[in-house]
Amino acid sequence: MKSSYSSLEISHYPVMLKEVVEACSLQKGGNYVDCTFGGGGYTQEILKISSTKVIAFDRDSHVKERVDEL
Repeated sequence: MKSSYSSLEISHYPVMLKEVVEACSLQKGGNYVDCTFGGGGYTQEILKISSTKVIAFDRDSHVKERVDEL
């Protein structure tokens, strides 16, 4: 199903950010995968950890602009 909206046009607040970060046990220099990049909320939080890398996926090709910002 094709949407007429980009995920960047829809405001999204990652409501379980704290819980996800705790569950992932983020570590300095870790490698993580964000399979629902969207607005980048989880990826942005993960990248606050020093020397950490994130591979992010999203079906919406418009999120590339946000990926480049991060």
